[in-house]
Amino acid sequence: MLDGAYCVADALGTHDLVIALDEAMGDAHESVRRAVRERPEARRRAGQPRIVSVPAGYVTGQETAVVNFVNRGIARPVTQPPRISERGIGRRPTLMSNAETLAHVGLIARHGAEWFRGLGPAEEPGSALAALGGAVRAAGVYEIEYGSRLDALVRAAGGVREPVRAFLLGGYAGTWVDAAGAAALQLSRGGLRPLGASLGAGVIVALPRSACPVAEVTRVAGWMADQSAMQCGPCVNGLASIADAVADL
Repeated sequence: MLDGAYCVADALGTHDLVIALDEAMGDAHESVRRAVRERPEARRRAGQPRIVSVPAGYVTGQETAVVNFVNRGIARPVTQPPRISERGIGRRPTLMSNAETLAHVGLIARHGAEWFRGLGPAEEPGSALAALGGAVRAAGVYEIEYGSRLDALVRAAGGVREPVRAFLLGGYAGTWVDAAGAAALQLSRGGLRPLGASLGAGVIVALPRSACPVAEVTRVAGWMADQSAMQCGPCVNGLASIADAVADL
């Protein structure tokens, strides 16, 4: 990830790198600090990457919330222009990317584009990180090539602990897919498009048959309402109203 960040910084002609980490992830902070010390690029540059602890929360990972926090100490999204590509950290144009994309950049720079295209279908090459949880024996983050079958990912996680009712693809903003026939699903944009689903952020949850889908949706809706940025009516009132309605069901 750091190699990719240095590559992008070189392409943009900047030495200013900021790494934003969730303040609750102490192990990640230590890992990144150690990785920065290991990189010879850091010693050759004018300044070391700046590591910033961002408050835990769903909305604080949004790009304008991160920029707002670095600039003003307020981790809330900003909806009005200009975009951060025009005026971001320190009122300068800012590029923000996620760790997975930067890791891909670093590996492509090291091994070449053809190496990267050696995985996955020709129309959608490469690999992705899938965070698999729920009714599997070894929940965790797995690297898959695009086009992999869902049952192969489940087997990599040790199989299921009990029969599965459905899979949630794409995280809380994703889509429920009936477990019947889901095993052969190809995890790619093309493979999931007919179902109206996508990998999204790469979060996949196996819902056990013993769980109530309505109860799980209720729990998620309540969590989303609690994560509101409290900045606009639809979030403040709308999310809470939806969560209450689902709870009534």
